[in-house]
Amino acid sequence: MGALGNLINSAGTNIRTAALDVTEAEWDTIMDVNLKGAFFTAQTFARTSPEDGQGKIINISSQYGYAALRV
Repeated sequence: MGALGNLINSAGTNIRTAALDVTEAEWDTIMDVNLKGAFFTAQTFARTSPEDGQGKIINISSQYGYAALRV
């Protein structure tokens, strides 16, 4: 298999719990998908992307990165 040309990170999750009621397990789930998943996917891509430096990484976030969700 050859090198990958581009990566689009668009996975994300949220647990609809009031901020004061979020458990550590819920927080870990959100961080694992939204941050850890994106980072390690990008890291793997960077290790296998074309050596000419032309590979692109596009990270797509949710609108909730800009505005809070009211529960």
